[in-house]
Amino acid sequence: EGQLLDQTLSTPQTPALFAQQLGGNFCANTGPANDLIGGLAGYPTGGSGGATAPVATSPPSVTDEQANNPPRAGDILASRPGTWSGSPSSYGYEWELCTPSDDCAAAFAPSGSTFKVPENALGDTVRVAVTATNGAGSSTPARSTATAGVIGAVTPPGADVKQITGGGTTCVLRYEGTVSCLGLNNTGQLGDGEAREEPPTLSPVTVKGITTATAISKSTNTGCALLVDGRVSCWGGNDEGALGIGTATGPEQCQAASINQCSTTPVIVDGISNATAITTFGAFDSTTSCAVLATGHVECWGYGWYGELGNGTEHTSGGHEFFSDVPVEVVGITNAVSITGGQGTACALLSTGHVKCWGMGWYGELGNDTNQDSDTPVEAAGITNATALAAGGERVCALLTTGAIDCWGDYSAGDIGPLQSATPVEVPGITDATALGASAGTMCAVLGTGGIQCWGQGGSGQLGDGEWGNTETPVAVKGIGSATMISNGGEGADFCALLADESIECWGAGSQGELGDGKRELTDVPVLASEF
Repeated sequence: EGQLLDQTLSTPQTPALFAQQLGGNFCANTGPANDLIGGLAGYPTGGSGGATAPVATSPPSVTDEQANNPPRAGDILASRPGTWSGSPSSYGYEWELCTPSDDCAAAFAPSGSTFKVPENALGDTVRVAVTATNGAGSSTPARSTATAGVIGAVTPPGADVKQITGGGTTCVLRYEGTVSCLGLNNTGQLGDGEAREEPPTLSPVTVKGITTATAISKSTNTGCALLVDGRVSCWGGNDEGALGIGTATGPEQCQAASINQCSTTPVIVDGISNATAITTFGAFDSTTSCAVLATGHVECWGYGWYGELGNGTEHTSGGHEFFSDVPVEVVGITNAVSITGGQGTACALLSTGHVKCWGMGWYGELGNDTNQDSDTPVEAAGITNATALAAGGERVCALLTTGAIDCWGDYSAGDIGPLQSATPVEVPGITDATALGASAGTMCAVLGTGGIQCWGQGGSGQLGDGEWGNTETPVAVKGIGSATMISNGGEGADFCALLADESIECWGAGSQGELGDGKRELTDVPVLASEF
């Protein structure tokens, strides 16, 4: 005990092996080759009994799983952790984006060894910082060499249409970054510089000034586009600050039945420069929009009477409507990856596969086993493996990793189950869903076979099965066998599907020409949207 050691090491030793060789206790080393515990060259200290945290002996590496060099927006990058001393038991990964001037910052992403390059990262390089952990503690991060600068995504061969939104006005986003719309235009929803009550526009017009859009979303009265540089541009109704431009007045007067303030051309939302996903949704002719930021946080603007802004503020007992004409931060969310909105309710998909919702909760649409509104996010019970969300009316659905679908909220009009469920319940009979779509009272799912099944309200033909009634169980949309995506109709009663041959077929309510067939008629089976 307390023995003094005088032993020279002929070869480098790990602390644990050296202590084992010495047979236990020691307090000093007079040999020239290495210091002992508390400063052994090349080994950080940590833990007890001589154990040390890992040290990198070769750096991590990054490869593009699509074999692109330089990487393209949308590519999946994979990291190898490199090699380490100390036998790590686990690794942590933090992905970083670096500007051309080498200003690097953490890029929010689900923790893991893979990373999807965001569309707003053009020109940036990507690197990964890996931290190794063992029983003694965690290492300092080791960083990979940065990739070459990110370039734009490749449009799939023959592809043209990237996304479709419906609900009175139908808009199509094309891979080139432009947006075209047709249908209702009483608040400037077409974004072409005009607004009128009648007649609706039966042929698509181009939304002015939008040339770099990567995603679109809309309510009945307002549309928004996510731009490649992370900004958000909106057009249409601006009552309650729906455009997010710092005022709820103007910039134009549209004189629609219930919406007076508007912009018939797109305007940039204040203060957002790093958005990665957006949603625009309504509640009783009012509009709220939310954006997921690159940090994983969420900001919302517009109507907030039911707590849709998620910032802890709802309407007051004095009856004054609450809204924000600039984006405000949703409290308590730091790892969102996508977002959706229904009638007065917003839900965010988190990187963990969990879902949090806020806003209107009258019919259980928050999924937390209550029928109360919430002006801050609450977790939807039991959802741990969601990959996508869709909301319409007073209901929300989550697509799960298994291909099954769980839904919650109001089902009194013929959705799944009796009346309503304030916690998620599984949709019967669907096990291979690949995408979701929603309208005001109807949900639809694209299946792995390319077919589409819908359930809920059918009074306007929106089930697409040739019938006009409601159904609690999914029914097949007639004649669709090669669908690759489906629209979100928001507050409308119509759907459109993109098929493998790049044609678009639509069904349901068509009184505003929103089905794209040049007519103003309802249909209970899909028709070719020949105008697009």
